[in-house]
Amino acid sequence: MTLSSTTLLLFLLFIAAVMMFIPIIPVIMAIRDKKDIKPLSVNLEYSKDPRAIAKYFNQYFLESFNEKKLKENTTLESMKLGKLEVISDTFSKPVYNNMVYVLNEAVIPRGIVCKREIIARDNLTLLDNCTIRVIKAEKKLTIGKNCCVQRWIDVEGSMTIGENSNINISSCSSVMHLSKGVIFNRLFANPILSASTFKFQHNFKLHEELLVEKSAIEDNLLYIQDKEHSIAENKIIFNSIVIQGTLLVDKHVKIYGSIKANKNVKIANNCFVLGNIISEGNISIGENCFIMGNLFSRNKISIGKYSQIGTSEHTKSVVAKKEISLAEHVTVFNYILTDKQGEVI
Repeated sequence: MTLSSTTLLLFLLFIAAVMMFIPIIPVIMAIRDKKDIKPLSVNLEYSKDPRAIAKYFNQYFLESFNEKKLKENTTLESMKLGKLEVISDTFSKPVYNNMVYVLNEAVIPRGIVCKREIIARDNLTLLDNCTIRVIKAEKKLTIGKNCCVQRWIDVEGSMTIGENSNINISSCSSVMHLSKGVIFNRLFANPILSASTFKFQHNFKLHEELLVEKSAIEDNLLYIQDKEHSIAENKIIFNSIVIQGTLLVDKHVKIYGSIKANKNVKIANNCFVLGNIISEGNISIGENCFIMGNLFSRNKISIGKYSQIGTSEHTKSVVAKKEISLAEHVTVFNYILTDKQGEVI
């Protein structure tokens, strides 16, 4: 092989190496780019209509049954929804196999089973140990202890749920009160309270100018490569934080920014976080904390008593893939969603 052919071969190998290298240049640039380590670009403000199921059901109901024919002690039937029993305010049978339309304020006795939907035009109260498939109420709903609503609940007014009841998917236009032991899957209200009253102990003051400057805070990023990092008691941080491992936040810490962790986030008592907390692992919020952003975990979220997520003006959500546990006196202004099980403990 001559020198010229060797040179040509080396040149061709060089060109081939360059051509192979070019496609990975954007990847290298992305790794070096600070934007790559910013909190995930997740739009947590968007969601589908939480009461869509009820609206679709209401549309089918109105198409199936003429409201003028909804008179006491009558039974109607439609091709779409089957039979409908119209009652005034008295549930006289232990088991209802058909849909029930309640004209007036009513109390459902203990242990009643309704295998279809209950539609209530006025206030509705379920005493203990009832099992209902669906509840749609146009005013206030009160559910006693150890009740089960198998599919969904939608209420125009407020909801109060008794101890150890299972309410699956539930939404209301007002306040939702959850007692101890309540099990759920997806909730929506403004607010959701794991207590019977508003009782907040935190004294954090929310300054509107901090919300306006939030985008600037996001740019002021604190990137931590440690497997575990602790923030000491009483620290004040004007940064968003991205950590490759677990973040431990001690008591009385204020973080004016968001948090993203590739593992767990543990927030101690009496802390404030202005932004979102996004974790690939677990999120644990201590007692008497105020979180102004959304909580998003691919695993579990637990929230200690007297803690608050969002406000009535700045609604936020709690979303966990596997499990959510709320202590008593927790407040969330918007959604609580999990694919598996949520519980008030």
